[in-house]
Amino acid sequence: MLAAATFLFATYSTFGPIGQDAQAVYVARDGSIVRVAKDNPEQQATLTSPAQYRIAAIDVDGDDVVYGTSITSQCPMLNVCPPAYCPDFVCTLTNTEPVHSLNVVSTQSLISRTLVSGLRGVTEIGHDGSWIYWLEPSSDFKGITNGDGRLRRIDKSGLVVETLLVGVKASYRNQHPFVIADEAIYLNSGGWLVRVPKSGGWPEYVRQLSGGPESPLAIEGHFVYAAGSGRSVTVLDASSGEFHVMEAAVIESGGATGITSVLAAAPGVVVVQEFSGWTHTRWHAWAVSDLCRQTATLAAEVTFYYGGFNVPALLAPPFAIDDRRIYMDYGRVYRYPAPRPCARNRAVRR
Repeated sequence: MLAAATFLFATYSTFGPIGQDAQAVYVARDGSIVRVAKDNPEQQATLTSPAQYRIAAIDVDGDDVVYGTSITSQCPMLNVCPPAYCPDFVCTLTNTEPVHSLNVVSTQSLISRTLVSGLRGVTEIGHDGSWIYWLEPSSDFKGITNGDGRLRRIDKSGLVVETLLVGVKASYRNQHPFVIADEAIYLNSGGWLVRVPKSGGWPEYVRQLSGGPESPLAIEGHFVYAAGSGRSVTVLDASSGEFHVMEAAVIESGGATGITSVLAAAPGVVVVQEFSGWTHTRWHAWAVSDLCRQTATLAAEVTFYYGGFNVPALLAPPFAIDDRRIYMDYGRVYRYPAPRPCARNRAVRR
């Protein structure tokens, strides 16, 4: 039996292969799941032996850490530029066969087991009170041409596996392609925000996403976040179906700076990925954007000097955010004031 669900939707959000509970973050490191205490990052414990394939997604459900493996991309690290801005025709994909699995290990022990095997890959995992959900990428792996990705779930008893949606255009590089609201799953299929009812029925293509098939989604309460155009953030109120657009503060750079992704969210705060480019230079940063105060704090950055078009796939680092703090795999990187939902009150309805 899997552990009973712990509902963390209101104040807990993650991006990439990282999970969390109130006491710790759980990260993929050297092929293993490592538990890092939030209040004391030096207190760490390795929960699993190294996996054969790349750990691509982690989700914490009560006393269980659920994780999945996926395709590996090997790209030359000379003359590189970020994903979504340069083609990755020189990258080599490995482990593309249906050799991946969904696995679970206890937060308190070193015993792991396989829930589902024979998968093409697992790009994201989530849960609610009854089910564990995951998304398998398309067979073209970039989610551009082949719409054969699948949104699936397994019940907490581990006995029932269901497919909620077929025909999904899902990129293996999208580290957060879906989020779970009360009554539905919202996912990115080929650059479209799609609503999939948990109770069954036809999917609804809600809105085209400016970031394309690799644009991640974030959720806070019943508000779904995605990158808009320029420095804007698009917010869907899942309870009413209304969209809002707001401007987010960014870290300025040597060129025109815009937001390419929203990675995680809490009331009044989002973690964003930024991009700026000038002559022979491409700059990416990951910033904590306070939507209420309209200020931004740098969490990480990288600069590329390139003459070619090689891509280090899956560039964005994992982030976890709770009601007061933001973490990367080595511990806390930022602490913010008490959550405030003021930004949504100032948002412009479009």
